[in-house]
Amino acid sequence: MKSQNRSNTSTSANNSLLFSDWNSSATHYTNEVRKWTNAYRKQKSVGAKHPVHDFLFSYYSYPMGKLESWHPGLGIILELSKEHPLPAHFSDKYYREINGSIFLDPTLMKDARIPRLRWVQKLLETTAKRDASFSCFGLHEWAMVYKDLNNRHRESAPLRLSQSETEKVLESRTVRCTHYDAFRFFTPAAKEMNKLT
Repeated sequence: MKSQNRSNTSTSANNSLLFSDWNSSATHYTNEVRKWTNAYRKQKSVGAKHPVHDFLFSYYSYPMGKLESWHPGLGIILELSKEHPLPAHFSDKYYREINGSIFLDPTLMKDARIPRLRWVQKLLETTAKRDASFSCFGLHEWAMVYKDLNNRHRESAPLRLSQSETEKVLESRTVRCTHYDAFRFFTPAAKEMNKLT
C-alpha cells in the first residue's frame, strides 16, 4: 500500500530530454566511470593492490555496475527510442512509462524507504546551511601514520614522503577531524593533536 502523504510527480515539457541527448550523456558518464571501475577490476583479477581504488571499492562497497549506470534524476522525462532497447536499470520498479517517455516516479518507492530518503534530504539541507570547514582537509590520513614506524599499510601503500616529512606536514597544520571512523585509527600522538577529541 502506497503512502498517502506523497506528492504526485509533476512532469513538464521543459524537463524533457530527447533520446539522442540523454543517451549521449549516459554513454559519456558510463565511459568516464569505467576508467576507474575497469582499472579496479583488472588489478583485482591479478591480485594487485592500489591504495586508493582498494579503499574506494571495498570501504564504500557500492556495486560497480550501479555506479556505472546513469540516471536522469527526479523530474526529468526521457524520450524513448523504438530502435534502441531501454537499459535494464530503468526498471518499472522505480520508473513509469507514459506516451513513449519514462521518468523516475517516487510514488513507486516502497514505504519502508521513505524515512531514509527524508533523513538524507534533511542531512543535505542542514549541511548546505552551515559554513564549510576545511581545517581537516584529508589530514586524518597523515594522522594515522604520525610517529608510527610500523603502520599497517606500509607494504601495500608506502608513504610518498619520508616519515619525518609526513610528520612535519601534520605538525604545520591544524587537525580538526570529526570523522570517528578515521579518528579511531589515529596514532596516540596524533589523537592529542586533534582539536575535537
